[in-house]
Amino acid sequence: MGIEERLAYLERELAEHKAALRRQRRGFGMGVLAVLGVLSMAAVHRASHTVRASEFIVVDDRGKERAVLGGSSGRASLTLFDEAGKDRAGIGVNKDGPMLYLDAVGGKSKIGLSVRPKYGPGMIVTDKKGTVRLGLGLTGEGSHVRLYDSGGKNRLSMVAPDAAASPPALTVCDEDGRTRCLLGSTPDGAGLVLSDSNGKARVGLAAALDSPRVVLFDENGKDRAELESHREGPDLSLFDEGGRITWQSGKGQ
Repeated sequence: MGIEERLAYLERELAEHKAALRRQRRGFGMGVLAVLGVLSMAAVHRASHTVRASEFIVVDDRGKERAVLGGSSGRASLTLFDEAGKDRAGIGVNKDGPMLYLDAVGGKSKIGLSVRPKYGPGMIVTDKKGTVRLGLGLTGEGSHVRLYDSGGKNRLSMVAPDAAASPPALTVCDEDGRTRCLLGSTPDGAGLVLSDSNGKARVGLAAALDSPRVVLFDENGKDRAELESHREGPDLSLFDEGGRITWQSGKGQ
């Protein structure tokens, strides 16, 4: 399951929580009557230490709602409001698991966290326009971190797979979503690939133990120059479009 799908799922969960909260607030009047009725019964039966209700609403000294605790349609939630009546924080649990969100003042900036059996734990951070700018996820395949620009396009990704066959990698993309820089590490060494605006690899660097190497590619992805270092010394090779050596110096000369 890709991290993009997990982040989209978390965004939907936050929206559903807000919708459920609005439905709860529309039932404010009935909720108050229910709470008053329960409290009255509790006062009569003082031996009971349990209060049961479908919703609790906490107000401040001016009568403004500051917290709502309720449960409906398979969801239990606690929502906290600021002095202006804006919901600023909430925690909820439904059939898929728990979630938590924090909202900024006067905007859509938020932090959302969730733990889902299908998607694993995840977190998103959005800006004041509601655009996701940071996403983190953890699955059975490994951990992921993604950074997005103001247009919501992924610009930087970090992946740390659990499987030894899949090396950790850092990817940097341009504004069109094309990979321009890829950095990876394996048990044998590290590698860096730089690509042009068409997403074609043009420069490759490999830091292997025995023979570090630099490779230059043409626009068709063909090797055109290689610089390699051996124990015997450096080796420089130039190639034509067909891959034939046109000039060579050093060890292979």
